[in-house]
Amino acid sequence: MIPDDYEFYTYEWTPSTFLSDGGVKNPWFTSYTASEDLILEVRTPIGCSSRDTVLLTVVPKRSVLLNVTDTGYCPPGMVQLEASNADSYVWIPGTGLSDDSISNPVANPDESVEYMVIGYTEGCMDTQYVQISVYPQASLYVPDSVTIYAGRGCMRWTWRAMRAITAGIPRKG
Repeated sequence: MIPDDYEFYTYEWTPSTFLSDGGVKNPWFTSYTASEDLILEVRTPIGCSSRDTVLLTVVPKRSVLLNVTDTGYCPPGMVQLEASNADSYVWIPGTGLSDDSISNPVANPDESVEYMVIGYTEGCMDTQYVQISVYPQASLYVPDSVTIYAGRGCMRWTWRAMRAITAGIPRKG
């Protein structure tokens, strides 16, 4: 019995058009569009040979598409992410996502982050990236008292309460 790595076998792949080398055991298939039957004939030094055929099918690449219209928010907001054109998805990192294995997770991370989405289709994959920016919450300081000087540019002063109650004081004059 002769082992698989016996160095005196000869190999002939036909056709060898899209192969890195038609005379080696394990050539690289270099076409991105063609699908074809390949025949391998193996010969021993004493003239014995064997043939086999394999069909190589090239699946066209499907690029993952991202449809994200807003990539930033102020807490407690969120961003709707959406990927398409693949059969399954993985988002990395999964932190801050409603689900890291669906096409359209909701993102509400605590800090700015770059997400990578990997889309899988028929054994092939594609990757896209999206940067989500988390902006700090606005803060407003209102002093205990406000002085308005008559005749110096204030036309109207309005206080708005947290529940949108409005009281206005028109300027006299």
